[in-house]
Amino acid sequence: EPGRRARQAAPGRDLHGLGETAISSVVALGRLPALVSLWLIALWIDRLNPIRWYGTGVVLTGLMVVGLGCAPSTWLAIAGYFSYCLCYGIVWGTNVAAINSAVPVRLRDAAFALMMVFSTSALFLVGFLHNRLLAGGLSLPATFRWCGLAGATGGLVLLVYSFAKWGRSD
Repeated sequence: EPGRRARQAAPGRDLHGLGETAISSVVALGRLPALVSLWLIALWIDRLNPIRWYGTGVVLTGLMVVGLGCAPSTWLAIAGYFSYCLCYGIVWGTNVAAINSAVPVRLRDAAFALMMVFSTSALFLVGFLHNRLLAGGLSLPATFRWCGLAGATGGLVLLVYSFAKWGRSD
């Protein structure tokens, strides 16, 4: 069975013909666009509704993951990853401000602790889900498309919430 699992995993790793060095380089350099969106968010965060922009960042990030699943070529996949990081910078830049605006001051320490517990648990769950989808025969592009769609939908719920009276911080 170990040989069978290795054969199943190889098409995902070699989908666009990238080796470990190329993948490592793309992932490392792909974080640079996030610095741009983090810098822009830092300039404007005091004038923005952080919950709305957090939701917008999650929606855009999910759509970029869908785009990664649809990328027909290596260069479009790399461009998609850079775009994903650019959008994910919005999430990174607004998550703390969103908690600050949504939670009363006396509960913020607990809220940040819970946020870390939930985000760590979510990362574990997402990794497990991806593993099960791939092991179940779903292709890597299809896994990207379905998971990106799920993420974008969750972000859309948060975005709609930001327009409700409870989600307004402006």
